[in-house]
Amino acid sequence: MNVSLKNTWRRVAAIACTLAVSASLLQAATASPASADDKCTVGVICSATTNLSVFRVRVSKSWCPKDGAPCPGSDEMWLYPGQSTPLLEDWDAFRIDSGWCYSYFLTPPNIPYRKYGHKWVRIHNGQRADILGQARVPSWLCV
Repeated sequence: MNVSLKNTWRRVAAIACTLAVSASLLQAATASPASADDKCTVGVICSATTNLSVFRVRVSKSWCPKDGAPCPGSDEMWLYPGQSTPLLEDWDAFRIDSGWCYSYFLTPPNIPYRKYGHKWVRIHNGQRADILGQARVPSWLCV
């Protein structure tokens, strides 16, 4: 392969990489707060949850910021091991059961978390939550 062709392919690869990074940054920057009844369509980036643990996880479809919890009467469902929330639907929260330690990863911002206790975790639009594991342990072991 001659030098000119190599340089062309390098430029194409650099442009493709730049476009991929720009698209992911644009998605994160334009993510709006979680809200009820969002549909995932062009221009609306929804939240999603995947259960990679060996136990089931409770998810909620809508989040009420004033309550800091799912909206009353919100659709909820169980995600069994290996399941994800339905495509083209916005699911805004998952529940950490009382007495359990959950390990999960939020993208963006690409940070692993470990939380304990009875609480709901909000998933903002444009975010993905991967539940990595769950364990029934004392709170001091959930670090």
